[in-house]
Amino acid sequence: MPPVDLTAPAPSYWKIAPGEKAVNWPDCLKGGYISIGYHELSDLTGLSKAQFDARRDALLQNDPNYADFSKFGINMVWRFSQIPVGARIVANRGHYEVLGIGTVIRPYYYDVLADFPHRLGVRWDDTVRRSVAFTHWNSTLIALNRDDFLKILTAPPRDGQQPASISMAVLDTVLRSRNRSAPSVTFERITQALARGGYHFPDELVASYLLALQTKRFVILSGISGTGKTQLALQVGKAMTASRLAALSEDDPPPKIALTRDDLDRARVPLPPDVLARFPRFVAALERNAEVMLSTHDDTREQSTLVDRRVPHRPVLVLQDAAAEWLISTFRPGQLLALDIDEDATPPSVFLLPASPTDTARTVEVVPVRPDWTDHRGLLGFYNPLTQRYQATPFLRMLLAARDELGFAGKQNRLPRPFFAILDEMNLARVEHYFADFLSCLESGEPLHLHDDPRLASGDIDGAELLPTHLEIPRNVFITGTVNVDETTYMFSPKVLDRAFVFEFNAVDLGVYGRPSSQTTTPLRLTRAFPDPFAFSGNPTPDDWAKLVRLHGNITLRPLQAVHDALRRDNRHFGFRVANEIARFVLLAAEQADDAALQTALDIAVLSKVLPKLHGTQQELGELMTRLFAICVNPEDPKSAPPIDQWEPLHDRIIPRQANLNPLLAKLPRSAAKLWRMHRRLNQQGFVSFIE
Repeated sequence: MPPVDLTAPAPSYWKIAPGEKAVNWPDCLKGGYISIGYHELSDLTGLSKAQFDARRDALLQNDPNYADFSKFGINMVWRFSQIPVGARIVANRGHYEVLGIGTVIRPYYYDVLADFPHRLGVRWDDTVRRSVAFTHWNSTLIALNRDDFLKILTAPPRDGQQPASISMAVLDTVLRSRNRSAPSVTFERITQALARGGYHFPDELVASYLLALQTKRFVILSGISGTGKTQLALQVGKAMTASRLAALSEDDPPPKIALTRDDLDRARVPLPPDVLARFPRFVAALERNAEVMLSTHDDTREQSTLVDRRVPHRPVLVLQDAAAEWLISTFRPGQLLALDIDEDATPPSVFLLPASPTDTARTVEVVPVRPDWTDHRGLLGFYNPLTQRYQATPFLRMLLAARDELGFAGKQNRLPRPFFAILDEMNLARVEHYFADFLSCLESGEPLHLHDDPRLASGDIDGAELLPTHLEIPRNVFITGTVNVDETTYMFSPKVLDRAFVFEFNAVDLGVYGRPSSQTTTPLRLTRAFPDPFAFSGNPTPDDWAKLVRLHGNITLRPLQAVHDALRRDNRHFGFRVANEIARFVLLAAEQADDAALQTALDIAVLSKVLPKLHGTQQELGELMTRLFAICVNPEDPKSAPPIDQWEPLHDRIIPRQANLNPLLAKLPRSAAKLWRMHRRLNQQGFVSFIE
């Protein structure tokens, strides 16, 4: 049988998980089907939507097993039953792995003997396992747009598998679609961007920083001045915020057209002279034939469209059917539409998409913290009752742009672009004074209070900038604070440290300065999968801890439990929130790097989440640090670990002074090295804190 052209247009595209952790995939592949559960709903063949709703409501009301289920969740079964023959199916395992791609060849049917009885017959056209990164894949059934499907189709294979062969014509179709998007963000692209700027950070440090942002959204970078803390955050933010619109044309951004009410009522797109001047071959082609091929952001299938040329020098695209519905439902009068024209196609091809109001917004904002900040006005601005205006800051404008991007991305059925804020030298002022409200809202999800003037929020004040009274911190905002410690700065309270990941920048090797560093081998390189766009899936929960224990408890549980028990003896133990955050960090490392990174990720999580809260006198911490050091060396049997004075640090690791004392390396070498340095300062000064 000849290979199937999977890039050919299909009625619809669907991601369907074949059971938890893809447990049903072997049976689905062998039997030629895809299936989901909910056998209590029985056979849906021949049911109307109203009949299904009645059956669903009865199940929710009468079956105690479904007391906590929502109508939306169960409606998935109805959507599944309506998937037509010819639709493309993507079978997945989690957020980062595609198991197979197929085509529906048999409509919905019900297998009364199966545990997952609702089925579609599927011809599995491609069973190459692929590495992807879709962090919003949290449901069994998700509708895909064609852009996502083509992205999956061209995703790299896993485990050395070879992708299915694609003809040159098909490859051209895929590449044309991909060229309309910004280049994929990968871990390699980020490290290469840093290197091009002359910043050669260890891969492990970059990976740890990225994992921490995905886990918590708030990271503190501490260390001596001039080690590149701000530049790491700045360059990573720039590397991750390439605009899709800027990628539509290799030379310059695509033209934009403001649509009027009349344009929307008549479902048409005027092509003004300044736009046509950029596409002379397109104009020449219209002289011969008024037909073009049109595709939109939501549906890249091309359809033939006529150009109305009755008005000289001002042709108009006349949209019909699905394209017309898309235009009317997507745009408002005055909103900008962006278009790209492929003049080399025959007939010419026109691609339309909304011009996001956030495309020109700053997605990376460096906020210099001032010593005179005693409240949040320096960060978020303030309401002036005399002028009845709000004095907004660049940081607040970035939050508003991120909020608008969230709404716009939702309408376009895509993930939002990330925004990065860098609080430079954030401890020049007392962090608790200006950042407490923001930090509390970041943790709780409650909105920030900005002002109490409803007229300002509704736009009733002429000439005043529209500003809400309250603002939820958008989930696509990531915060990094840089810290220097000297006599002009303030230390952090435990409350702040407990809500952040803390990484140190104290390693300075002048012997390799200006050249790529000879990096210590690390398994923590995020090359298995990387989220694009960069995304935050919500605050860590007990589910993260349960998943870590279930999947990797044999590696992670004993060291964490030993550290927790040692801290608990002195009432310095961490709470459930920190445990959940450590679990999320380690799970992300396993997904995006490799299972071999588990021990390294756990070590870094302990170093950046548990140890930063240690501060006190020798009387308070001396014995505790000795116990913790022994646990980091050998969690299985801390008493067998050589004493702390028989070790010495090597870069960010710890090694025995004499190799014959202990031929085995420390199990948590980074945490042990930090404890060694803290223990030495404690003996020298009588007091120690994590941040040096």
